[in-house]
Amino acid sequence: MNVASLKYFIGVMMLVLVPFSAQALNVAVVDGSQVIKKYQPAIDAKLKREFKDREGQLVALQADLRKMSDKLQRDKAVLSATELSKMQTEFQNKERELQRQGAAFNEDVSLRGNQEMQILLQKVQTVIDKIAADKKYDMVIQRGAAVYVNDSLDITPAVLKQLDTDVKI
Repeated sequence: MNVASLKYFIGVMMLVLVPFSAQALNVAVVDGSQVIKKYQPAIDAKLKREFKDREGQLVALQADLRKMSDKLQRDKAVLSATELSKMQTEFQNKERELQRQGAAFNEDVSLRGNQEMQILLQKVQTVIDKIAADKKYDMVIQRGAAVYVNDSLDITPAVLKQLDTDVKI
C-alpha cells in the first residue's frame, strides 16, 4: 500500500468512526463457523437418511460392474471376438451409466445440503436478531471479521443455547 492510499484509508476510517465516537456502540460477535460446526453433523445425518436408497442403488451398480469386469478378465481368452466385443460394450455402457448416476447423485446431495444450510442460517439469523433486540446490541458482527475480539463480546454460546431450545434442526 503506498502513502497516498494509506492517507486515503485513514481519512475514510476517520469519517466513518468519528460519528460513533460520541456515543458508545453496544457490539457483540458471533462465531458462525462454530455454529455450523455444531450443526453440520445433524445436516449430514439428515442427508444420509434422505439419499440412502439412491446410494444403495449406486453401490449395487458398482458391484455389478465389478462382477462384470471380473468376468471379462476371466473369460476374455475363451470368448469369441463377437461375444467379447458385446460384453465390453455392455460394460462401457454400464460404466457410463454409473458415472452419470453418480454425478447426478452428487449434485442432488450438494443442492439439498445447500438448502439445509440455508435453512440453518435463516434460523441462526432469527436467533441472533432476537438476542440482539433483547440485549439492545447496536451491531453483531462475525467473529472472523474482527482482528481482535474481547471474549466478553462473544454471544456464540447464547446463540447455540437458544438454537438448542427453540429450533429443531
